[in-house]
Amino acid sequence: MMKVDRRTILCTLGLTAGSTLFPSLNRRAQAATAPKRFLVFYTYHGTLPQFLVPTAGTETDFTVNSLMKPYEAFKKDIVLLDNLDFKSWGATNPNPGNAHQQGQNHAMCAIRPVNAGLAGGPSIDQVIARGMNAKTKFPSLELGVTDNGSFPSYHNIAYSGSGQQMPSEGSPTKVWNSVFKGFMPAGGGSVPVPAVPDAEAVKQKSIIDYVKGEVDAVSKKLGSGDKARLDNHLSAVRDLENSLSLSGGGTGIVGAQGAGCAALPLPAGSGFNNYVDAQIKMIQMAFACDLTRVASLNVDELSHGTSGYQSVGGSSDVHDLIHRTSPDNGDLKGNADAVEVIRKYHLVYANVFQKLLTALTMTDVDGKRLLDNTIVLWAGEIAKGSHAYNDFKWMLAGSGGGAIRTGRWLKCNGAPHQNLFVTLARAMGVQIDKFGEPSTSTGALGLS
Repeated sequence: MMKVDRRTILCTLGLTAGSTLFPSLNRRAQAATAPKRFLVFYTYHGTLPQFLVPTAGTETDFTVNSLMKPYEAFKKDIVLLDNLDFKSWGATNPNPGNAHQQGQNHAMCAIRPVNAGLAGGPSIDQVIARGMNAKTKFPSLELGVTDNGSFPSYHNIAYSGSGQQMPSEGSPTKVWNSVFKGFMPAGGGSVPVPAVPDAEAVKQKSIIDYVKGEVDAVSKKLGSGDKARLDNHLSAVRDLENSLSLSGGGTGIVGAQGAGCAALPLPAGSGFNNYVDAQIKMIQMAFACDLTRVASLNVDELSHGTSGYQSVGGSSDVHDLIHRTSPDNGDLKGNADAVEVIRKYHLVYANVFQKLLTALTMTDVDGKRLLDNTIVLWAGEIAKGSHAYNDFKWMLAGSGGGAIRTGRWLKCNGAPHQNLFVTLARAMGVQIDKFGEPSTSTGALGLS
């Protein structure tokens, strides 16, 4: 490395006789531009559209239905995508596997699968992560929550390429050990710095820390006005360092850390609700600390909040009841008690979505909410309990820094869901013209 003496550094800081402060450093440096983030929220068994589709209204002025009530406060931040189709599934039919496997293979990858349990191409989150090429510690994070402790192999949603599955990690403890153990935000935190810093940490030490003694000596000789100017000047240098990742704390590469970036304690507790809270908190903080800009939260829940299903309609389990209450062909679609059980099942996911959006309202590096610079996609493997691959009701939240016009109930008229992926990639700065199965990828879905 090039050797630089203290006098040169002090001159650069404007602390020696005859040196002049840069005008741009005479006040706090301009706030770093917040990075864009992309998050997939993935759930199972579609929805009950009669409780999700708005009860009345227009594209920009609509009345939310019962399954949207938990996140009604975010109405201006969302886009309900009404009537998307898995046209890639039709183009590659017959597809191997059961109905859920087939939907799973097409949902995020939209291309002919390798086999029943493996999709045939990269998922949209990985295409975006690769295209963004963000210099973060983690190109992406794949997190999960399930009520039975594990994910069947075909429930993994992220793929780096054909047949190259990226498993969802359902253990908050394992995620914490991988992402946050020993992590120290640039502004400090509760996790102690290792006694012996690694060589890279030494190299990245702040310029201000390097000449701290001289800075303190100069500060004591200044009047109150000049001392305030010096404090502002040093703050500006700190801001500049942070934006260049020169004084990032802890492990890995740290970019534009948000005002809410903080060290996290080891997650405690067990069970569905605790796991949901822990995984959401880690996504929130991974975004705020710029440890990653792409993530997925894969939530698979079959019993939480739906007790008593056995006594309804002679059903054997919730999975069975989901299919039997499907509004198009379920034999129990007219049974109000049975339908109410499944409405509550889908309400569990709606409440998780509300928690996720709430977590993303923390302050971002540019003074806005994390949500304002993020695009959240709520997706799944089937449209409703009948295993339908058409008329999906997917959801977006956040504008991606203004790339998506939100507060809308958008009729998609059977557009290929691949077109949505083209639009999302472009909104994240990744220029693609097609995605997945070429014969059914016809361009972009208008969301701006």
